[in-house]
Amino acid sequence: MRNHPNRQALEEEGIDPDAGPAPLPFVVAPESDPDVLPQDLLRKYLTYAKQHCQPQLQQADYDRIQK
Repeated sequence: MRNHPNRQALEEEGIDPDAGPAPLPFVVAPESDPDVLPQDLLRKYLTYAKQHCQPQLQQADYDRIQK
């Protein structure tokens, strides 16, 4: 999509939109434990979750918790 606004913004910043997906903001070393998140990433995730996730329990869930 040559006329997409995101493409135009990327081109203005000097980024080639056809180069593929953007790199991940962090890289986990291959020798590290994949089940352990870096503390900085965990902190960002928790901050995001607190701001954007508001789970709502259904009545069946309330009954389960009370047991």
